[in-house]
Amino acid sequence: MTLREFIPETTSYHLGKLSDGLYENDKLPLSKASLSILVSITRQVKAEVETKYKGGMNALSGLSIVLSDMEYEAARLAKWMEEGELYKNDDARVFIHSYATNFKKFNEIVHEVDDILDI
Repeated sequence: MTLREFIPETTSYHLGKLSDGLYENDKLPLSKASLSILVSITRQVKAEVETKYKGGMNALSGLSIVLSDMEYEAARLAKWMEEGELYKNDDARVFIHSYATNFKKFNEIVHEVDDILDI
């Protein structure tokens, strides 16, 4: 199985739904669910790299750095969501934008790794 196969076509939808809870408090459950799905995707890719690639994440520094940033961003977003502090939170808006940007980088790197290493 290639790494890109872990990233479904619905990721754009879920990235878009992250910010719904910023603007409509009743949409917070959808934002939470989308974050959970996106975090699950990144964890699956990370586990697959550790399993199939010699040197694991340490050998893929670009992917490792992006994932580290995403893990931090996701943890902060999850905390705001759990505490009910996502609604109209400017810091969360910036974190969501950064997470979405990093997810796109993550997706690009995953495709590059697949193409180069033929995992």
